[in-house]
Amino acid sequence: MRRIARTAALPVLVLALAAPALADVTYSTGDYKGTTSQKNGHHKFRKITFHADSVAGEITKMKFVESGTCSDGGASSGSQKNLHTTVDANGKFVIDAVSKSGATKLHLTGAISGSKAHGQFVLKSRFNSHTNKADKNGSIKCSTGKVTWSATFAG
Repeated sequence: MRRIARTAALPVLVLALAAPALADVTYSTGDYKGTTSQKNGHHKFRKITFHADSVAGEITKMKFVESGTCSDGGASSGSQKNLHTTVDANGKFVIDAVSKSGATKLHLTGAISGSKAHGQFVLKSRFNSHTNKADKNGSIKCSTGKVTWSATFAG
């Protein structure tokens, strides 16, 4: 069976669901670096990075690479970047993002406290079986499944 690689990227339209608030939970302002539960081609855990601002109650510049499996036996992969959201008073945050075409959807949840953050995400995408291009009505469905992540304050 021929494996087909597809790219699922979000030229981001982000819908932040958490309302900005002065955090009751305290966390360090600065850059965070960590890994996801997915491994790259070199069998190393994939990286995730972002910037947290405890004064503004925001997560910004989040980026990571992900891969998924598709209903036709193929694979999908993508690089997500410049994701942002607000952090609620309990240190929790949500990112729901949809690509411009509507073919790729990301749901990411997280929590941050002190110098650590963790969470999970699922990225789903659809492709046209004839053109192999991203298509919100495409018959080929791809998903990362549940991917966990963790990060620590890096400065």
